Amino acid sequence: MNDFSSIEALVEFGLGATVAQQMVNTMNTTISTMKVPGVDNPLNDNLTAYFVVVDNQQCGPIDNEEVKTLIQSQKITKETLMWTKGMAAWKPAVELASVNALFMLYPPLIK
Repeated sequence: MNDFSSIEALVEFGLGATVAQQMVNTMNTTISTMKVPGVDNPLNDNLTAYFVVVDNQQCGPIDNEEVKTLIQSQKITKETLMWTKGMAAWKPAVELASVNALFMLYPPLIK
């Protein structure tokens, strides 16, 4: 059947949409509680304070939510220098496991 004119087709569509929504909810829960190997904090933990060089200016401290926003706006790239407590020196963002995970989860928005 190629249209939604029958009750059976509408019910089938509704069930498919419900199953898809349940899958999305499960994935969101899994991602929000996921731990990155080598990092003690879950990805949604905003307690980590980062310092970052944006437009040749040191900024910070900023949390994961702000890092995510700056990644999406392309203010932080994989080459951007970052530092957080416990690091001996500034490193490119891609070398910080928790930030690298944010690049994968929240890619830059296309302008």
